[in-house]
Amino acid sequence: MAQYGMFVVEPGWKDGAAVALAQEQYVANREALGPGTRVLIYARKPLDAVIAEAVIADPADLGTDAPEEAVFNPLPVDVIATDDPSGTASAPRAGIVVGKMPELTENQVYYIPLRMTRTKAETAHIGAKQIAERLGREFIVFDEKWIPLSDADYQAITRDW
Repeated sequence: MAQYGMFVVEPGWKDGAAVALAQEQYVANREALGPGTRVLIYARKPLDAVIAEAVIADPADLGTDAPEEAVFNPLPVDVIATDDPSGTASAPRAGIVVGKMPELTENQVYYIPLRMTRTKAETAHIGAKQIAERLGREFIVFDEKWIPLSDADYQAITRDW
């Protein structure tokens, strides 16, 4: 069964950048945050709009070489291997955990890798007011970074694409 949701990002977010989630948000939603989950990218004010669409990626989809024993999970920042061979990337895009995942600690940050299906340049923005109209209910974003969506809600928001 397909999973759907919406990542809430800052207006300066760049296509393909991993989305950072705090440990509490990741733990509360871990079942929906696996590879293949379809996501809308919603930018906060001043945009307040869906600006792109993506799929949560498996590192293999991004060309990351992983040993057989590697385990994919959204990764704590201290065990991320970036896809930048120089190791100087300012923001990791994908990562592999080799071996056992470390124990979760308070305030841990997880990066969720994305494979873009609709970039910002090719996507007509869908504002908060339009989203509310399409869902038939109020739509307000507070401090969330992840908003789970049903299949029907996802289809209603994206119906004109």
